[in-house]
Amino acid sequence: MSIGFRLLVTFLSFCIIGLQYRLWIGEGSIGHIHFLETRLQKEEKANVEKKLRNAALRAEIVDLKDHTQAIEAIARSDLGMIQDGEILYILPEN
Repeated sequence: MSIGFRLLVTFLSFCIIGLQYRLWIGEGSIGHIHFLETRLQKEEKANVEKKLRNAALRAEIVDLKDHTQAIEAIARSDLGMIQDGEILYILPEN
C-alpha cells in the first residue's frame, strides 16, 4: 500500500467518525431531535391551556363591560357589599 492510499483511508475514516459523532451525540443528533420534539409538545400543550384561559378571561371582560349583574355579583361575593334595604347575615363556619 502506498502512503497516499493510507492517508486517504485515514482521512475518510476520520470523516466517517465525525459524521457518526454528529449523528449520535452532537447538535442535530437523534437524541437532540427527540428532546426538542418532546419540548415542542409540552410548549404546544401549554399554549392550548393558555389560549383556553385567555378565552375565558375575554368572556369575563365582555361580561363585566356589558352586564352590571356580573359586577354586582363580584362585589357581593368578594367584597361583601349589600344594597340599600338588605340585611347581611354572616354565619360562623364550624
